[in-house]
Amino acid sequence: MKDKGYIITIVTLAFLVSFRMWGGLVFDPIVGIINFVFGALVIWSGLSLKLYFQKKYSTRLGYKFTYESSPYGLLAGIILAIPTLGWFLLLQPGTFDLTLKKRHKIGRVYKGVLFSDMLKTSLVGSFALMILAIGLKILYSLTSEPLLQYGLFISLALLVYSLLPLPKNDGIHIFFKSRLSFLAIFLFFTGFSISFYFLNLIQSLLIAIIISIGLYFQLSKSLK
Repeated sequence: MKDKGYIITIVTLAFLVSFRMWGGLVFDPIVGIINFVFGALVIWSGLSLKLYFQKKYSTRLGYKFTYESSPYGLLAGIILAIPTLGWFLLLQPGTFDLTLKKRHKIGRVYKGVLFSDMLKTSLVGSFALMILAIGLKILYSLTSEPLLQYGLFISLALLVYSLLPLPKNDGIHIFFKSRLSFLAIFLFFTGFSISFYFLNLIQSLLIAIIISIGLYFQLSKSLK
């Protein structure tokens, strides 16, 4: 996982999230470097946690797990950030690829990589990022440290952006499995991310569940 693409992804994403944070009206390199380094640390923590649990889960299913960066997605993020002065963010943390191992688990019939396994592995990564966000929110509530609030924003942004149905993104695996399931999952994590930045955990989960389930059943009825 810690290859050149992985390192480039962390550095690029840290550059993007800290683009507008190099001082206020006056450029301050010290403030900028602190925000860049802390952003890189949060992104590294989020990606490491996400990929660790995804690898553990997919390995138990009998797959070989490899990380895939998104060079074109990172380039698109830079192209969008510069003319908008960092107000428009596009963060693509990359995704994974699953290949069947030569020695399969006994009792499991393999017909190739299953879309359902890709979906579940993607969800494992999303919940890992959610755990990171919850941890940062707890620390921020105890200390009121602005950098922790900044880290909370980064972790929630990674959670949402990783679910976009773009090439080399986790969301594309869910999208190909089921469009309706993708919409419900995306709305759940997006609703949680937006509300959790301002509200507590219970309130955010309730809002996310109501939005995702309500729209899921509404759309499923309209498609019948």
